[in-house]
Amino acid sequence: MYDERTKKQYQSQLNKLESDALVVKEDMVSKQRDYEAKQNSIKALKEKIANLSKKGKGKVGVSEHAIVRYFERVKGFNIDDIKDEILNEEVLALLDVLGDSGKFPLGEHQIIMKNGTVTTIV
Repeated sequence: MYDERTKKQYQSQLNKLESDALVVKEDMVSKQRDYEAKQNSIKALKEKIANLSKKGKGKVGVSEHAIVRYFERVKGFNIDDIKDEILNEEVLALLDVLGDSGKFPLGEHQIIMKNGTVTTIV
């Protein structure tokens, strides 16, 4: 009789623990969902902040193409005339003798060329 009573007590304790564990598990799943939702909200806000930062004045630029077109269309510079000034007869004569890469004089400045293309003026 003693063993049967002890067994019922243990079974009752087991049922209570299993019930408590189930409640804890359901709470844990709910907390996990809440956590994931918060993480998604954090990620979305970080993306919004990053997008706003990209749109700031410090991030705005002007391409070299736009600058050239500004000189050409707004300021009235003739780009072909400028090319002719850079690759004048003196420079073209030096290219025939010295090749199509290197430094070539242009008044007080120098033309830097690589493979037949002017890359900069210093």
